[in-house]
Amino acid sequence: MPADTFSSFIGMTLQATGNNNNAWGTILNGSALVTLERAIRGNIVRAVTGGTLDLSGSPPPTAVAKALDFIQIFQGTLTATRS
Repeated sequence: MPADTFSSFIGMTLQATGNNNNAWGTILNGSALVTLERAIRGNIVRAVTGGTLDLSGSPPPTAVAKALDFIQIFQGTLTATRS
């Protein structure tokens, strides 16, 4: 069977035909629908002080993008330049 893959924009799991027998609901809910909901309405708070904050992480198509959430809140006291 072919392996599951990830969508190219936000990293949702794309199940290959015939994969995940008796587990497709768990995978669909946790890796696709929750990811889609975060992209549409999600928010995340990130602590910042200085240095570099890399939001690329493991970007699609290998995982969910770190910059996925619709609202990004950056809070903290800057002690150095942040990029």
